[in-house]
Amino acid sequence: MKTDKITKIIVISAFIAFMSIIIAQSFIQKRNDNNQIKFMILNTYSNYAWGMTFNGSVIYDDGTIYTWNETSQNKINQYNIGTVKGLKEYIVNEATKSNKKVNENDLNNLKKHIGTLKDDIKINYPGADQGTTTISVITENNEEIVLKKTGDSVGENKTYDSQAILEIVEKYFK
Repeated sequence: MKTDKITKIIVISAFIAFMSIIIAQSFIQKRNDNNQIKFMILNTYSNYAWGMTFNGSVIYDDGTIYTWNETSQNKINQYNIGTVKGLKEYIVNEATKSNKKVNENDLNNLKKHIGTLKDDIKINYPGADQGTTTISVITENNEEIVLKKTGDSVGENKTYDSQAILEIVEKYFK
């Protein structure tokens, strides 16, 4: 009888430990496996006129914010940041988690607007040597939808959803 109780306790304890590990791994994997992320909102600045500068911030779908400031051409080449996959790998490995986080109300509004966001931007190229700041959304399908560009290239997505997203994120990207 006593052996049955001990066996049950061991089995239940093992099950709880196993489930805790599974839950923890899925949370860690979500942050490390960018294919699990529903969306990312990026605010990047890049300038290659007199050396290389690449800095920015990202808001993940859970409201966490990461920042970076890169001046190493080798790292930019290593991660191939010109691609969505390379940029995601760079952020996971090189960005710093911010103390700021998007509040729940803003996060819910972002999710709503991203769900119906359309890619509708015309970009002009009026400048040179000043760099470009870009605010964009990367969807779960790895599609990049540019919301706004300033600097060497200029344009703004004027759709309702884009403007609503910009209004929310610009306060977090300051």
